[in-house]
Amino acid sequence: MSNKPIRILQCGMTDNYGGVEAFIMNVYRNIDKSKVQFDFLTLHDKKIVCEDEIKKMGGRIFKVEYSKKDNLIKHYTALNTFFKQYANEFVGIHMNSCFPNYSLPLKYAKKYNINIRIFHSHNSEDMYKSKYIIVELMKKVKYFFEKKMIKKRATSLLACSDEAGNYMFDKSEFKVIKNGVDLEKFRYNENIRKEIRKELNLRDEIVIGFVGRLQYQKNPLFALEIIKKINEKNTNYKLLMVGSGILESKIKEYIEINKLNANVILLGQRNDVYKLYQAMDIFLLPSNFEGLGIVLIEAQAAGLRCITSDNVPLLTKVTNNISYYNLEELNSWVDSIIEIPILQTNREKAYEEVNKKGFGIRNTIKELTGIYHEGNE
Repeated sequence: MSNKPIRILQCGMTDNYGGVEAFIMNVYRNIDKSKVQFDFLTLHDKKIVCEDEIKKMGGRIFKVEYSKKDNLIKHYTALNTFFKQYANEFVGIHMNSCFPNYSLPLKYAKKYNINIRIFHSHNSEDMYKSKYIIVELMKKVKYFFEKKMIKKRATSLLACSDEAGNYMFDKSEFKVIKNGVDLEKFRYNENIRKEIRKELNLRDEIVIGFVGRLQYQKNPLFALEIIKKINEKNTNYKLLMVGSGILESKIKEYIEINKLNANVILLGQRNDVYKLYQAMDIFLLPSNFEGLGIVLIEAQAAGLRCITSDNVPLLTKVTNNISYYNLEELNSWVDSIIEIPILQTNREKAYEEVNKKGFGIRNTIKELTGIYHEGNE
């Protein structure tokens, strides 16, 4: 047997650092690269997040553009050409997706005899819904057939939660792989807290944190409604929003109209989110739906009190510091946040509870490595 590491082709990275990207990079940073090395296939020509870091760790990035708009012939041949040339270099392909219509790489991986073909579901609902009924009906029909294609093309069906698996695979059997977190990285640190709060000009304010893409799924405008309501009762609260997305302009407009400039800090995309958790006192995630909600695992590991919607999988309840509320009951959210006693004691021990629930990155890597090596036996 060769002493070289097996190579796994990862798919699903974009130019926006979200839950999928966090999952892949958490695994890649911590996996034993003498045994398993990742390469990355992207179906666009944009720069994906962490490109420079990926290259430093020995990963290659293959950008295969197959848009009909750019080149009709290339659209039908690009993936075939790629796998024909490179398939023999990979033991497996790991397709990470929030949608059922992204299994085409698995078709060619199967054609060119890549033994391990994983489809990994990271969402529990369609992220982009149309206001037109006919469009939604057409999409449902399309997704029905796409889901059948997944089952024909994949050798392993994985999901970040039961909800994500049931959405993507219907009644087919799948395995839940917990989105592991590098817990030591998120462990509460008083010095980092002081450093970040000083950087953000925060003194004794109570900081509510929000981390996620600024889009419908994460429901960031609801977070603004909450801080607006809280501000009517107590002006010592600030909302720290981390992320970017299509709702950014609406968020800025809402802040301006409701005179919340002094109460909301917009940080955009950051690569030091693990430090920002330390500066927060409460974490908020009012999602309309979630495959899992890995930020809730990170926030609990940092010892934060978490308030989230009842649309989020209960798999995220890894400590007693999390509560779930209905999005129809805005006042319940507001009251629960105001009633939270802000104490810093025992925050540093929270990561131990998270680790006991199997959300340490080592547990995730152990499970994935076992699946990856099935194709090298």
